[in-house]
Amino acid sequence: MLQIDSPELAKLLLSGSFGLEKESLRTDEAGFLSHTPHPFMDNPNIVRDFCENQTEINTSVQPSPHAVVAELERHTRTIQKTLGCFDSITQGDGYTSGNTVMDIGFSNVNPVLHCPGTLLGVGVMENWGRIFGGNDKYTYSIYSHAYCESIAEVQYAFYQEEVALAEKMGVGIQYFPKKNFLSRASILGPEYMGDDCIVPFDEQWPTGYGTGPFTIKNRYITEDVPVGCHIYHELCKKYGVPTPVIDSMITLGSVMTGQDYYKSGLTLDDLGIGELDGEQLLTYLNEGILA
Repeated sequence: MLQIDSPELAKLLLSGSFGLEKESLRTDEAGFLSHTPHPFMDNPNIVRDFCENQTEINTSVQPSPHAVVAELERHTRTIQKTLGCFDSITQGDGYTSGNTVMDIGFSNVNPVLHCPGTLLGVGVMENWGRIFGGNDKYTYSIYSHAYCESIAEVQYAFYQEEVALAEKMGVGIQYFPKKNFLSRASILGPEYMGDDCIVPFDEQWPTGYGTGPFTIKNRYITEDVPVGCHIYHELCKKYGVPTPVIDSMITLGSVMTGQDYYKSGLTLDDLGIGELDGEQLLTYLNEGILA
């Protein structure tokens, strides 16, 4: 993380004119690189650069970071609407933005979904393809085969701890009603496929088949516990917010993988914000300046 000790130099980094470039690649429904023609020939800000399936955004020169980010978001929405990325984006109200990077981090659904689903569903996962579920373990999915009412309650309690921490810090977090957790598609369904994507637990969800994970040493644990859960753990110690559910994910993940994630997990010092108090951190998040 870039750290500037001089306030005068830090101010210079946020003054002047700004432009952004963002590169990405188009894929087909199967996840392979698209072979279709570039669909933005008449848009000078969305170009191909070096290949037909690239979508490169080049913003105009803007007078402030906020202005250039706003233009980048506008071009991104154009791409999403043209390509039909997700129904809730193309047919709904569009994606939800945050005021700070911490708002976006708190709204990342991976830890709250992956960790309880994988750890509490590990018995199903490790027996899938052995004593039930047929002979192919790679048809397993936490959504289709592990999620249930009890795991959903744990996920919702995990989310409530995130909400309490965000409120204590003074940052935002995306709102999810409890009913969205009580679904085989969980909060991903309504978020990406519209409000009606609620799948009762007594029904199957074929969309999830084969999405795994297939081992406890999957990124759902080896990334989401030491990075996502452990950062929450550190922030909650700083702000005095109890997180028994989040901490239980670190404890169980450590035991099951043989890694001590309390010792090896990402820390606030690793991010360069360990010494900041609450007011200093909030200023840094909103203004990009270390006081």
